[in-house]
Amino acid sequence: MYRKDLDHYLKQRLPKAVFLYGEFDFFIHYYIQTISALFKGSNPDTETSLFYASDYEKNQITTLLEQDSLFGGSSLIILKLDFALHKKFKENDINLFLKALERPSHNRLIIGLYNSKSDTTKYKYTSDIIVKFFQKSPLKDEAICARFFTPKTWESLKFLQERANFLHLDISSHLLNALFETNNEDLGVSFNDLDKLAVLNTPITLEDIQELSSNAGDMDLQKLILGLFLKKSVLDIYDYLLKEGKKDADILRGLERYFYQLFLFFAHIKTTGLVDAKEVLGYAPPKEIAENYAKNALRLKEAGYKRVFEIFRLWHLQSMQGQKELGFLYLTQIQKIINP
Repeated sequence: MYRKDLDHYLKQRLPKAVFLYGEFDFFIHYYIQTISALFKGSNPDTETSLFYASDYEKNQITTLLEQDSLFGGSSLIILKLDFALHKKFKENDINLFLKALERPSHNRLIIGLYNSKSDTTKYKYTSDIIVKFFQKSPLKDEAICARFFTPKTWESLKFLQERANFLHLDISSHLLNALFETNNEDLGVSFNDLDKLAVLNTPITLEDIQELSSNAGDMDLQKLILGLFLKKSVLDIYDYLLKEGKKDADILRGLERYFYQLFLFFAHIKTTGLVDAKEVLGYAPPKEIAENYAKNALRLKEAGYKRVFEIFRLWHLQSMQGQKELGFLYLTQIQKIINP
């Protein structure tokens, strides 16, 4: 089934086993969270066990699915499997898990198979095998599969509008579109930003979005960015941010946004020979900020930007696998690219 079918199904009933896959990782992550919440809502005593490909253990997972919960409730097993680590698990294991669910119990299984951009053929092969196991399972329509595609812009905006309505967020469609564009049409980042805007509990303005999307509003993150370009001890700054309660994912998101804006300046300057911050950002920041953007943008060449964005991709991927404080691993690498 597709996303629309999954939404309809979940309004009617809850499955025993779910397989989520496809080319759009955000929806895989979102529906893991959504379905987990529905399971826990229907049975508050649900005990959740989460496994990544890196700590995958077939026998332990099978045992959890076969046994009753310690307190008479139910067990929810969530498998977040990164296809890049697909050698850690076997497709036939999924068949064993489904068989374990055939006995009467309230236990549930959610499998998310995150996409492989580097090997789509093998990803399709693996996902097709798992889908067939689900289709042949005696669980029948209690074992479902949902495939996700990259949404069109209007679909993403519709999804964001639904989220805004859920949060009772007073934001116009025009500003919602501005938020989406500011985030480089990244649905995951825009989705999380709506939660931050909801805290304001007031009608959202363009200034709110600009403040949220601009690193100028985050002085601590600015210190980290400054440290990267001035060859200061970025690991000390990063450690300070973590101790102050800043989340690793938020630090990564801020860096991604800043370097994406830098790349836009770089491309615009190379193409036109001009520094036009309003054309690049969609609004006019103070002159000093615009000049700093332009100066830093030219510190890297196109190959340097590619390397930085690849580091961000790995950082994000490993973060989703449960690894923490990855800045200690990657920040010095970024600093060396800026200051070769």
